[in-house]
Amino acid sequence: MLNRRHLRIKVMQALYGFEQAKSVNYQLGVDRLKRAFDADWNDERSEELNAERVEKATQAVQVFRQHYQDEQWLDTTLPADVRRAVQLNIKEYHESTKNDAKGFQNGLMREVHRLYDNYLLILALPHAVVQFVNADRENLRTSYMRKDDQKGDYKFIENSVVKFLANNDLLQVELKRRNLSWTTHEEILRDFYRNTLREDKTYQQYNQSKLIGFEEEREMIAHIYRNLVFTQQNLIFFSLKEFDIKRFELENMAKAQGIEPIRLQILKTADELFKSTALKIGVETEKIQTWAEEFQKHLKEFAQHLHKAQNQALEKEKEKPAQQDSRAPRPRIHTPRESDGLEREFAQDIRRLHAILREASQVLVGKLSLCLEAVGMNLLDNQRANLDYIEEALHTFLETFGLGKHPTDKITLQIENEKGSSLLQDLLNEIDYNWLENGKVVQNMVMKTVRMFDAPLPSQFALVELSANWDEDKGFYQELFSHSMAYGEQAEAQLVAKSQNWDVSRMAEIDRVIMKMAIAEMEHFNSIPIKVTINEYLEIAKLYSTPRSKPFINGMLDQVAQSMQEEGLIRKSGRGLMDNK
Repeated sequence: MLNRRHLRIKVMQALYGFEQAKSVNYQLGVDRLKRAFDADWNDERSEELNAERVEKATQAVQVFRQHYQDEQWLDTTLPADVRRAVQLNIKEYHESTKNDAKGFQNGLMREVHRLYDNYLLILALPHAVVQFVNADRENLRTSYMRKDDQKGDYKFIENSVVKFLANNDLLQVELKRRNLSWTTHEEILRDFYRNTLREDKTYQQYNQSKLIGFEEEREMIAHIYRNLVFTQQNLIFFSLKEFDIKRFELENMAKAQGIEPIRLQILKTADELFKSTALKIGVETEKIQTWAEEFQKHLKEFAQHLHKAQNQALEKEKEKPAQQDSRAPRPRIHTPRESDGLEREFAQDIRRLHAILREASQVLVGKLSLCLEAVGMNLLDNQRANLDYIEEALHTFLETFGLGKHPTDKITLQIENEKGSSLLQDLLNEIDYNWLENGKVVQNMVMKTVRMFDAPLPSQFALVELSANWDEDKGFYQELFSHSMAYGEQAEAQLVAKSQNWDVSRMAEIDRVIMKMAIAEMEHFNSIPIKVTINEYLEIAKLYSTPRSKPFINGMLDQVAQSMQEEGLIRKSGRGLMDNK
């Protein structure tokens, strides 16, 4: 669901886009004035005229640069043609800027409506996939000339949650009213079903289960949304190449300490390194704890399954001589020494430790890539900086166990789209150009809807609202944009007054937008404490600006807030706000 921070971010994006549009309008005005007095160098008789044109173009551009913000500008001392050209372009600049402001303001609500449309469309996805499950079952029947479908279970077709969503009047009316459908995206859905859903192990186990209750049906839908639809688009993949396992220190460590302590050390080291790196990146403590528990559970289960699989392989190996054909020549009986048997078992345990180390490395990289996504760091936009976080953690982890020190050890990290979900992710990014951010809001809304279902299916089903109090939040959303627009020049003046020996125009544009929004909010929203406003915009700066911006913005806003309070520009009202804090 949307919260106030999401709304502030959307307003910030709109204002940042508006500032970019203003810059474009300004540059267009300069370019038009340069062309307005173009010299005709092909006319030899007009050498003096051309020189005059060049001079007028330079003069017009200079005057425009100085006065383009003054819509009523007039200077009768200038040549008439220069004055007219400058006036025309100033007028054009302001008209274009006003139209852009209206466009971005109208776009605020379109952005919210698009977000809700995506929520409804994602809810309709499971039933849209059913047609491909049915087609798959029909192909199986004809291929094997069977009149039943016992060859493969297709329980997804009978899933109660899928049926409920497909038959729910409230959802279907909204889809129809907004003209939302997956009909035009059948090729992408087919790819999603064949390459993602059908290949998913959880989906396969669900179809093979003998007993499926409502709880399992709901969990299957939750799994599809959580792990297949809303999966992170960009993940960092890891591989080890060209290394000699004999140089691993695991063998010597195991001989000195034993196999089990080393296995536990691998799991413990990976877990501790994940937590410390996630904290360094800036992930919320609660999320770190949740992911750490998943991390520990996965590695523990992997180690247990690996040990079980190898024991089964050993048992089969022991049974082979007894199953040989009696007619085959019998090999010479050889009884190995007890030490030989222990050596082989030790070597197998070492290989098991290597497998656990590899798996821990893979999971560590995967989880850390999700940490980067969680704090809004786009993996593809800034690959080198993002990879540095993970490479540092990975090298620390592997060097603990003797890998990565040798020149021939090659640790490879690369960023790719997750296999099977790229087409669907591309579509969602195409439908919503802010999907990387909006997708998280949509996911929360969809998962909250799924959690509503209980056995028996609810008779009172309601679609999730955009926020807990949308009417109030909508007013805040629109007013924040309007006040930030109207108060922009005054806010900038406040920044100029407090930025000693620092040219405001040299500040990062995104930082200026964030600070102007904060100043406008402090003055015009009397019920929001100053500290709350400053903290909210510092969090936004952490997500969208440079690492150095946060302390700079904090210092500037503290000074501006104190000055505005002293001047009586900030007057908070309401319980607990009389001290303006």
